[in-house]
Amino acid sequence: PAQALTYTSPNLPEGATLHPASGLFTWQTLEQHGPGVFVVTIRVADNGTPSLFDQRNFQITVHESNRAPVLPVVGPQVTYTNTLLSISLAATDLDLPAQAVSYGLATSLAGAALDGNGLFTFVAVPAQAPSSNFVVITATDSLGLSATQSFAVLINDGLACGGYKGDVVPRGNPNGVNGITDWVQIGLFVAGLATATDACETNRADCAPRSTCGDGILSTIDWVQAGRYAAGLDARVLMQDCAPSLVLGPKSKVQGQKSGPAVAGRNLSFTNGAVARGATNCFPVMLDAQGDENGFGFSIRFDTNVLTFISARRGADATNAAMFLVNTSSVASGVVGLAFILPANVTMEAGRRALADLCFAAHAGSNTVVTPLNFEDAPVAREISDSGASGVGAQSLPANFVDGEVTVVGDAEFHFSSLIRESDGQVSLRMVGPAGVWLVQRSPDLQTWETVRTITNTAGLLEFTDAPVTNIAQRFYRAVQQ
Repeated sequence: PAQALTYTSPNLPEGATLHPASGLFTWQTLEQHGPGVFVVTIRVADNGTPSLFDQRNFQITVHESNRAPVLPVVGPQVTYTNTLLSISLAATDLDLPAQAVSYGLATSLAGAALDGNGLFTFVAVPAQAPSSNFVVITATDSLGLSATQSFAVLINDGLACGGYKGDVVPRGNPNGVNGITDWVQIGLFVAGLATATDACETNRADCAPRSTCGDGILSTIDWVQAGRYAAGLDARVLMQDCAPSLVLGPKSKVQGQKSGPAVAGRNLSFTNGAVARGATNCFPVMLDAQGDENGFGFSIRFDTNVLTFISARRGADATNAAMFLVNTSSVASGVVGLAFILPANVTMEAGRRALADLCFAAHAGSNTVVTPLNFEDAPVAREISDSGASGVGAQSLPANFVDGEVTVVGDAEFHFSSLIRESDGQVSLRMVGPAGVWLVQRSPDLQTWETVRTITNTAGLLEFTDAPVTNIAQRFYRAVQQ
């Protein structure tokens, strides 16, 4: 009788299958497979003794299949006269590699424009209101395939949003007063702890730079400027005087440092430190202050495989911060945001200043690792603001944001990371090791040991200075755990 046959292949393409009993080969190719040439080997063996087999190779050529770009879906748009309507219609090309996309605009709407990145912009003039208009956008790839998207633009008379810059409370129906509650609410927006519900609320909160009626970003300078309005330090600005800056739809934070170019002197940085496995330690965020800083915002990324965020608190030089907000919405992903502000017209004293302390617990483990602490822009964008006392409102100050690192010390190691004999004869020791009580001992000959200090190690890092060496040529040190 015929023997049973088994089919195998050592080199099936990705996603292909071979039925072991029937030998049926199937393969649904995907975008990444073409263009390409694939050689497939099929082997069939019987179940006799000994088993005999045969095999054949065949070639599959996969041709490229071009796909049209994909445009985002856009619903009806409502705008007002003298109001900027801005919509991103950037297309996605699904081919690998992605092709270049060009854009086309078909509409009778005078003044409408579409740039090379798919950004649609339009400012209605009074003669166009009220009206309903039809817009068609086309995206075409480099091989000629196209996609289209259409939407209606409804133009109404009047302004999209009245009232005053910086006036957002009560939410949805501001009371025409720039007060402390407005200042607090805008701080929540800046810290990412609340979200503006619509274009009108976003544009009221976006009140700095004052000279331009905002910049499209809710950030620290808006919070400072709102405080100046609440304190009566600056004349209020009517929304109608800023109408051209309005954008339909909530604006989002721009990723990337907003504090301008690097500047010599104003550095925001971590004090690098250590924490023992299973222990908790706090690391200061330091500012080389220039004497004009009032508001601060930044986010910190850490490695959740090594550290767990515990808390953030005011630093020794920021205890007078009027508000100190911590955003932990992304802490599970290893990011925490901070936003805090000094009282109106109060600035940080020039010099090296401790702004905040970030506290982390180190995961248990036996190895010692160095893990980074990096500044980022979400959920709170990096920015330092002045007090706005210059007469032009709150301004963003240029600054350098300097990343840091933490040494996570294993619970099975102890070593001296540095041992320096100073010019005056003193000996400075830096020791890294597990938490506990340690005896620091010295010896002139490695035979006779003298305890010079008992130190409790809580964070994994110990520093100790011994008395000057005057009458011996050499001195040895060791640490012994009690």
